[in-house]
Amino acid sequence: MGLLSNFGYCGPSYAGPYASGGNLGMSQVFDSERCINLYPEPARGGNPKTDMEMVGRPGLSLFGTLPQSPVRGLWAGDFRLFAVGGTHLYEMNTNGSVKTDYGAMPGSLGGQSPCKIIGNGNQLAVMDPTVNNGGQLPGEIFVINGGAMVAEFTGASLSYLDGFFFAVNSAGGGIINQVASSAFLNGNNWPGLNFIQRTGASDLVLQTEAINGQLWIFGTKTIEVWFDAGNTAFPLQRLPGATLNIGLLCRFSIVKYYNTLVWIGSDEQGYATVYMANGLAPQKISNPGVEYMLGNYAGNAQDLTGAICYGYREGGHTFYCINLKNAINHTGGTGLTLVYDLDTGLWHERTFYLGGGNAGMFLPQTVASEAAFGGQGDYVFAGDWNSGNIYLQSLSNPSDDGTAIQYIRRAPHVSKGNRWIFYSSLEIDADIGTAQMQLDYSNDGGRTFPTAHRRGPISASTTAAYGSAGGGYGQFKFRQMGRSRDRVFQTTILDSANRVRLIGANLYGRPGNAMATEQP
Repeated sequence: MGLLSNFGYCGPSYAGPYASGGNLGMSQVFDSERCINLYPEPARGGNPKTDMEMVGRPGLSLFGTLPQSPVRGLWAGDFRLFAVGGTHLYEMNTNGSVKTDYGAMPGSLGGQSPCKIIGNGNQLAVMDPTVNNGGQLPGEIFVINGGAMVAEFTGASLSYLDGFFFAVNSAGGGIINQVASSAFLNGNNWPGLNFIQRTGASDLVLQTEAINGQLWIFGTKTIEVWFDAGNTAFPLQRLPGATLNIGLLCRFSIVKYYNTLVWIGSDEQGYATVYMANGLAPQKISNPGVEYMLGNYAGNAQDLTGAICYGYREGGHTFYCINLKNAINHTGGTGLTLVYDLDTGLWHERTFYLGGGNAGMFLPQTVASEAAFGGQGDYVFAGDWNSGNIYLQSLSNPSDDGTAIQYIRRAPHVSKGNRWIFYSSLEIDADIGTAQMQLDYSNDGGRTFPTAHRRGPISASTTAAYGSAGGGYGQFKFRQMGRSRDRVFQTTILDSANRVRLIGANLYGRPGNAMATEQP
């Protein structure tokens, strides 16, 4: 008996939930890797025990509950926190209670479409994309005026650059592809001549976003980049040669980070690709497995164009999160959040445990910095897509407000030319406190994981997992697991009290000589 090889126990998600049953998707027999509620952490210096570990995703603790739901927008700054719940805008106290209800936004339909909230240092503007204005795109921009929300401009987007608010004009009456600006530092005033007609391309304009002193104007097939030229009416001018032949597929998918943008886009040759801006060049960051998931989501009569995305930074990582409310997840239920780590270039998945072996989509759909509200901890505010709850999201929270988190790692295939492999033991290094670990495995290429193959659960304080006497660090050892020509191992932890870290795994056994068509 001996150590076989490093079989990539720690790693990202690649195969998606549609990779079975003959549907469009990556074949499980080709690659079945899943990383659910865990994200890979590669070694970045020092002398670590392994090249990569897996870290349990952040949990949630309740901060406060809005009178109306769901939470459709959050903004934190200047030691103040604002939130859109249903059709109302609220300001929150530091204890999580509502400080001020600014009332309903006229014409708002509520629902789950996210609101964009931006401040200019003196005013707060809110764009509600559910207001029916008779134009190509729904949307209205509101500004707090006299203690109430007042409609100031019929706009289907909202951005801020160099003292001006910018919006796609969606007033109807034949107006199309106009981008307008407010007066300088005044969201209550949108002069009638402060607009441009986008003519660099003819596709429909969906969104705008400001970054690095530029305004990106997103159409369905192309993107134009504009800069502040100091013009007297509309201040911007198109950057010569900066029309990008990639469009915006999902209106609510653009997320701005410190120096880049990420969005779900498409062009005339392709569909449902995730891009990140590298200067003025869109860089594809989705892999074939992710693109199969996104493409098949739309192919199953789901509206991918309504996918809601958000981003945040925590624990040395920067995450881009795609909420797919009706996607099939690992339990066969609906609801899945796909997450890209901008710092490692790796994908993973997140879900919310519903009990009874079922899961749904992870709860947050909008986030804001807790530090901007005067907080000191490593937290972000996270608004619930399904209720009025605002949570504090942090790696220090081991549960979703008391609900257990289900961590799953489905490792790559172990196969050597389809010859038999005889397994004596699998040893998993883990730092999971008093949590218990369960092992399942598949001998049919990852298609099924029979309960007859299930091992565990075992905890770190047992003889099967030698570690600290009171639990904590442990080497979880599973023995006598028979033979297989193609095996996939899957570990599961369901826990609400411990922070979870999976360090690595060692597989022991011996390869056989028989071909797949021969008996051993």
